[in-house]
Formats: sequence, structure tokens, C-alpha cells
Amino acid sequence: MVERQRLFVIGWHWPLFFSYFAWVFYRRLWALGVTLIAIPVVLELLGFGTNAAAGGATIGLCIAMKSLYVNEGLKQILKADDLEFDGAQRMAYLMQKGGVSLLAGTVAGILYLIIVAVALIAAGREFAGAV
Repeated sequence: MVERQRLFVIGWHWPLFFSYFAWVFYRRLWALGVTLIAIPVVLELLGFGTNAAAGGATIGLCIAMKSLYVNEGLKQILKADDLEFDGAQRMAYLMQKGGVSLLAGTVAGILYLIIVAVALIAAGREFAGAV
């Protein structure tokens, strides 16, 4: 992406597809993670339902995630440049801003599993009531 000076590439991101917002929190993309949790809740509260919107959002993010993640990293590198960090100071700054959070990923993964379990139970009850 950097060599070709392209800000967006099309690809597919399996970790996001299988874990949805848990991977995003694991990669410390806090704002995107909160957004991924909030979108289905807001759509449900507004009466739009969540199935089609959440499915479309997931597919769109799986296609765009590589670009989003790389661009976030480049943004932090450019900020380190603007702050004129070099050597150990630059490395410490980038390590603090980047990397992963096992704790956030684990908590988000557990929350995701709870949400899936609740959705499956609700769907099972609705199906049983329809039969």
C-alpha cells in the first residue's frame, strides 16, 4: 500500500469475519470497536432490525479492514514524525500506540460469545413459538 501510494486495497479479513468486534479490540482500535458494538444496538432501537445492516457492515469491514488497520498504523508513524521522536523515544511511542491488548481482546471475545448465545436462544424461542 505504501509503495504504490494507495490508501485503500480490497481484500478479505478472516479474523474479523469470525470474531467481529473482538479482533478490533485486540488490535486496540478502540473507536472502531465501540462503533461496531453501537451500530446494531442503535439500529435495533430505531426499529430497523439488525440482521441485514449488521451483515452488510461485517462484509464491508472484512473487505476494508486491511486498509483501515494499515492506515491507522501509518497515522501513528506520521504523528511520531510530527513530534520529532527518534530512536528509543520513537520506538516507545509506537509500541504504546500500537500492538495488541490480550485483555481487551479476551473481554471483547467473551462479550461477543454472550451476545451470540443470547441471539441463538432468542432465535430458538422464536422458532419454537412459530412451530
